[in-house]
Amino acid sequence: MSLRHPIWAIEKFGYKEWFTSEVIPTSLELKHGQFFPNYFLHLIGAGMQSRKIEEWYRYQNVPCPRLWSIATMFCEHWFEEMIEDGGTRGMNEDPVSDMYIFNPAGILLFLNDGVCRFFSKNLSLNEWSLQPSINFRTGQLENMGQFYVAKFPLEHTHSWSAIAYFGMQELFGVTRTFDGEKSLSLTGGVIVNNLLDAGISTSEKAYTASFRWSTGVFYDVKNSLLMSLIMTGAERNRLRLNLYPGLFRIGSFAPGVFIQNTGHWAGGLSIRYCPIGVSVGTGSM
Repeated sequence: MSLRHPIWAIEKFGYKEWFTSEVIPTSLELKHGQFFPNYFLHLIGAGMQSRKIEEWYRYQNVPCPRLWSIATMFCEHWFEEMIEDGGTRGMNEDPVSDMYIFNPAGILLFLNDGVCRFFSKNLSLNEWSLQPSINFRTGQLENMGQFYVAKFPLEHTHSWSAIAYFGMQELFGVTRTFDGEKSLSLTGGVIVNNLLDAGISTSEKAYTASFRWSTGVFYDVKNSLLMSLIMTGAERNRLRLNLYPGLFRIGSFAPGVFIQNTGHWAGGLSIRYCPIGVSVGTGSM
């Protein structure tokens, strides 16, 4: 409903509050921090992702790769906003900002080759998401999460870099690169534990976050993630171990596997050419 009536959604939230919380920040208070995911996940992250998808379509000789990339991004983020909204009814200004301002702005930003070179060469920006799987016994999606990574070299040989890993958790640390292509990263930071009412009187759906500690170890080759181990103090996100396709082989078969504890134990299997894997776990139906 909010995307069909964007002006109504913003009007109900309040034009000033929407502009200063979602678009141009005037406060760093957490309750006014809705702009953080807008800029880092939608403008930069989604913008980079749209360019990568376009280049993949072009490599596969798909006609009109840019249009297919935009269509893919629109469908992906449409479903993401539906999931984030949790099936509740009513007006919500957040998807309006994401779908009508920051996602399109990110796509336009990363049409510029100079911008792409800056984020690729100077910051090694990439997507390091989890391996989503479906548990057919419970019908639940397991191991979900979209994350991005950036690295900034600390010296001219690029053997040591500062690393930032961001999404629903923000981790910072150092990366040691061996043989010019294999890297091990050690990080620490915070993870979102719960979304809470931000206490903004004009909105029923403005959220802030409570945080818990988080730490992560990552192994990648040429900035392609092959292993991640994340442990946190969040009740529903205690541990996640992801081994990605390419880390090991069973004959000619190179699967990805994961183990997680998100209040219940689950494990799963993925393959390179399928967007979703299968999992089993102890969760209730």
